[in-house]
Amino acid sequence: MRESLIRQMGELLLAEPGQSARELTAAIDQPGVTKTQVNSLLHGRPDVFEKTDDTPPLWSVREDALTKSMPSTASRATAPAGNATFGSQGAGPALRAWQQRALTAWCDNDHRGIVEAVDGAGKTVLGAAAAAEAVAAGRQVIVVVPGPDQQQQWIEALRAVLPSSRIGGLGSAAAHSLPSDGDVTVYTAYAAIQIRLLDNRAPTNPTVLIIDDVHGYSAGLYAKALLPGFAWRLGLTAALARSDNLVTEQLVPYFSTVIPGCDYPHAVEESLLPRVRLVRVPVRLTEQEAHALRLAEDRAQQALDTLIAKYSAPDTPAGAESFARSEVGERGPGAVFAKRYLDAAGKRTEVLTECAAKQSLLRQLPVAALARTQSIFFTDRATCASRIVQLLSLAGLEVARTGEELSTARREEIARRLRERTLHAVVEHRNVDAALTVPHAGMAMILATELTERQLVQRLGRIVRPEADRPPVVVVTYVEGTSEDSGVGETALTTLGQISEEVVTTDAAELPALLTRWLAEPGQPAAEAEQVGRAERTPDRATPGRPTVADQVARTERPIEPRTPINRPEQKEPTSDVMTELVTELTAQGGVATADELGDLIGLTDPEEMFAAVVAAAESDRLDYRPIEEGSDELILLSSAAGGTPEQRRTALAALTAWAAHSVDPIDEFHRLVRDLGPVRVPRHRLIGVAAFVRGVAPAGLL
Repeated sequence: MRESLIRQMGELLLAEPGQSARELTAAIDQPGVTKTQVNSLLHGRPDVFEKTDDTPPLWSVREDALTKSMPSTASRATAPAGNATFGSQGAGPALRAWQQRALTAWCDNDHRGIVEAVDGAGKTVLGAAAAAEAVAAGRQVIVVVPGPDQQQQWIEALRAVLPSSRIGGLGSAAAHSLPSDGDVTVYTAYAAIQIRLLDNRAPTNPTVLIIDDVHGYSAGLYAKALLPGFAWRLGLTAALARSDNLVTEQLVPYFSTVIPGCDYPHAVEESLLPRVRLVRVPVRLTEQEAHALRLAEDRAQQALDTLIAKYSAPDTPAGAESFARSEVGERGPGAVFAKRYLDAAGKRTEVLTECAAKQSLLRQLPVAALARTQSIFFTDRATCASRIVQLLSLAGLEVARTGEELSTARREEIARRLRERTLHAVVEHRNVDAALTVPHAGMAMILATELTERQLVQRLGRIVRPEADRPPVVVVTYVEGTSEDSGVGETALTTLGQISEEVVTTDAAELPALLTRWLAEPGQPAAEAEQVGRAERTPDRATPGRPTVADQVARTERPIEPRTPINRPEQKEPTSDVMTELVTELTAQGGVATADELGDLIGLTDPEEMFAAVVAAAESDRLDYRPIEEGSDELILLSSAAGGTPEQRRTALAALTAWAAHSVDPIDEFHRLVRDLGPVRVPRHRLIGVAAFVRGVAPAGLL
């Protein structure tokens, strides 16, 4: 659609030069085409279009473009444009201005550096340009990417700029051998860890290393890939910051420098990415929740003051958390205060994320509007993620939870359903799964707004895409008068205001109407969209008003009530069948699992019911359980059938929990964990699976 639209725009401007973007949009004979989309293409193709200095600018086709053919529909839809071509073999799209600056800076720095540029701005094109420079110099190139989807994207980009070179791939379904001189091989991270990137027995070796999403790997990958034999080194990332010391201790020293690329304000200003529609929904805590928040904040501040004064911890939130996580695994009083800080900070996050007002807001979302698009829900809490899945599923929407341990088959199934648009929403807990894309996302809802810069960039990368046919909607709910509120202090979410074309502050009562209007099909009146959506969701009855998640849930056999994390309701008595099913599934999983894993497997998604079943099974001496942090609802379970005495199992479970949740390098410390388990025997692959689930990554992400 993109290239055919550019062709039609060019034809219209050739027939009548000097049109504004608004006039051009009105003249285009394609339903659903917006002024935002037309503006993006006009600014994004300076090799084809030129503008006057008028306000608004008037557009024409460049004179030198008349000697070239207009873009064909066979061209790559994502090919960017600019004013400088690249490719040692005379092929490939033109570089944008920021890409040319970054490439020049990389070359001037002895072909070393990390470039920061947000998703959708053209990092892959920049990487392909660097690979073309290397091939022209007679060098072999290795590219490391997170997963198969990114691998295929890179292979296509490289073939476009190096049509005469052989582009291979390792780690995908097809097997490829190492390339000969002048070729490029694209590895998935898993494949890069499993094999030798440099083999001393080979007659020649690659001398160029390009790592995509360089911020997102573990110490294990860096140890395998960051080798001195690579003379040319390029790292690409949307945001380099991370919660440990690997950036300053490994990445920057290896790549030499960080090169400015393209941030979100620049990308939307240059029309490389669309602006968003921002919905701010402030909520308030109950008196009990506010009291719990004050206690947690006081405890966190006391522990942090001690860590800063006595142990030289950084005084920034991100720095303090990183320092505390590195200290908590050590011995001595510093570890005690680090644990106190993390426990209090975790409780604080729990109160803010799972407060009753935010849970109530979820119940007010319009089902018909959500059914017409794909939505992404971001939360830092596993229990909140389960709650969202339960609510939306009971409302009749197709929902999947990601950001957790997913098998290859399950990830491929989710990816397929997202492409086919048979999945309405995904819920991402903690870390974003970089290997999974949401191609038709129209709305994102952020329930935990205390985000680092890296977390915000990751989440925006899910929703702000260059091919969007309308401005994406970002809903941010925050607790008034707390650190979540940007009116109280500067937060990472301030960036959202800078890239928004419209900002609306509303409440739970008005949110459904606003989302129904903004998520309507392009060119479809909101009232008509609402009527169609209502008919689609409730074919057998007419529903007065606008059906919400709460309305749909009320029609199911299992209505659920809003949950507050402060006062746990009276514990429900589990049936013996539920407890037996829980223990049986735990045994089937090798005797060790998280409660969330088992809940997904046996269909027990209510956190209160799950907790009751776990307690009952523990009281029957059928399992032991332990929260990953004090006060956390996230539990790791160990079957009594795993062996050892009750005391040995409790000791083993404590060691396992500390390793799974807090180990700086879980793979490096894995063998020590196995020794610490003593007589308790569980499959090693399950230990890896539990750690991956707790951290919200795929197992390969631990490497």
